[in-house]
Amino acid sequence: MAVVHAIRVDRGVEIFAPLVAALLEKGYRVGWLELRAPPALDLPLENALDAGAFRVVAVGAGRSLAAKSMKGSPVLEDVLRESFKGCRLVFVQGESRLPQLRAAAGQWELVTPEGAVRRLSSAEFVRAVGRPSLHK
Repeated sequence: MAVVHAIRVDRGVEIFAPLVAALLEKGYRVGWLELRAPPALDLPLENALDAGAFRVVAVGAGRSLAAKSMKGSPVLEDVLRESFKGCRLVFVQGESRLPQLRAAAGQWELVTPEGAVRRLSSAEFVRAVGRPSLHK
């Protein structure tokens, strides 16, 4: 099974759209995870969860939406494994100890939790995503 890289971002997807396009062009699946309380579901789905359904799904018009009941705080590794199967990279918006990706003057800065900074072009970043570690 391929490595699923997760990277923290603090800006919206529009900043990373060119990078997402380059990753898709390479054939990689990309995910986006928001570490915040999800918006309210429509009433039938909320009612199903409140009644004890483990998972609810709505599908149609080229999209799907899935939600599930959880006890306790989410565990990032579990969320990545359960929700992003097949993704090579998941952008994570919200507080975490993940490496951070920042836009920087036509390049990208990859910042480790310890503060080490590595500057990469889009092509270099896409190549790094293909390796087991983003930092090598």
